[in-house]
Amino acid sequence: MKTKTIRRFSLLCVLGLLLTSCNLDFSDSSSTVTTSETTSENNNTSEQTTSENTTSETTSQTTTSSIDVPDGYHLVWSDEFNGTNLDLGNWEYQVGDGSAYGIWGWGNNEKQYYTQGENARVADGNLIITAKRESRGNLAYTSTRIRSKAKQYWTYGRFEARISYDCITGLWPAFWMLPEDNEYGGWPNSGEIDIMEGKGRLPNWTSHALHYGGVHHYESKEVTLSTPASEYHIYGLEWTPDYIAWFVDGSETFRLTKDIWYNDSPNSYPNGHAPFDKPFHFVINLAVGGNFDGGVEPPADFIQADMRIDYVRVFQKN
Repeated sequence: MKTKTIRRFSLLCVLGLLLTSCNLDFSDSSSTVTTSETTSENNNTSEQTTSENTTSETTSQTTTSSIDVPDGYHLVWSDEFNGTNLDLGNWEYQVGDGSAYGIWGWGNNEKQYYTQGENARVADGNLIITAKRESRGNLAYTSTRIRSKAKQYWTYGRFEARISYDCITGLWPAFWMLPEDNEYGGWPNSGEIDIMEGKGRLPNWTSHALHYGGVHHYESKEVTLSTPASEYHIYGLEWTPDYIAWFVDGSETFRLTKDIWYNDSPNSYPNGHAPFDKPFHFVINLAVGGNFDGGVEPPADFIQADMRIDYVRVFQKN
């Protein structure tokens, strides 16, 4: 293209068409055709890996500069759900009625069958989980449960998710954490951290909980939301060796210190931090029915409802 341009302008000079001189400058030609081939359908940021499964500030639609980082922390991983598919490098589907995992009804008499992605989609910057009234595996509902086990897990840090969901009786949305390995024994010896649980019939309500002990023991806190859970709220957890604190929209709502929790495993002694001193992974699910809200199920006219997750982020101390 440059050769053709020179010839055209040289001809004009020879003919003397209103030009007395020909001063050509091609110094900007390279900048006018500069293109970038750096694209990504992935939507995660990570400090721990630079593989194609992880994006950086130059490839993610949400960069670290646009993320509100808690004081004293830095971002180490996130899933912003900006693509079109769930990143199976970060998550796996848990499928069925729980029997395959030795806990029929998922240990809570839940009424849904979790599918292999049929009830989940990534769109408009959200992971959208849909609970539906449809029969599967002798159950009346279907939904989705995902976890980051063996893919993304941490010991200590600050954990956040921005979530909204349809407030319909019988729904049980949850954002929580389980131990990567049951090093102190089976549940609840190795612990469980519930960052957010909701009851669909209570639109301005959420709860936090910590489960531990050989004989099941737990501490929990009910929280009144400033606006209905159908609007987005940021549910957070700060987990340190000495305390665990819960947050809603940046305000602390609950705190427990290490002298509260314990387990009965001989593997933990004389460790006063157990069981919350080992790696944990995320679980996100939308259950239907179950013991959490007394077994109530959706109304007769229920067809389907959504849980929307805008992002999940992990920060660790500087």
